[in-house]
Amino acid sequence: MHDLLPPLPMLGAFLVASFVLASMVATVSLLPGGVGPFEAGSVAALRLLGVSLEVSVAATLLVRGYTLWLPMLPGLWLARREMARGTGWSARPEVRARDEAGSIARGHP
Repeated sequence: MHDLLPPLPMLGAFLVASFVLASMVATVSLLPGGVGPFEAGSVAALRLLGVSLEVSVAATLLVRGYTLWLPMLPGLWLARREMARGTGWSARPEVRARDEAGSIARGHP
């Protein structure tokens, strides 16, 4: 197992460097969230830095899970809750005024 990893003090530097390079690739790709190019760029950067393929893929998936997919869970839960409540309130003033007027006409405060 120790043959697959770089020396421990260098591991953090490798991860940061690969994250920065992968983020630049994902930004240039113009895909939503950079899904695909980020992963490819991160694995490629780690491979160029001498990290084994297995560790590169595992580190990339862990980083991506924590930085993209995990933060989405509360947002998805809140969006589902709001859609179930049916409280879609528009930010546009004219739509809000129309909705409030309709609500008052129906007898709702």
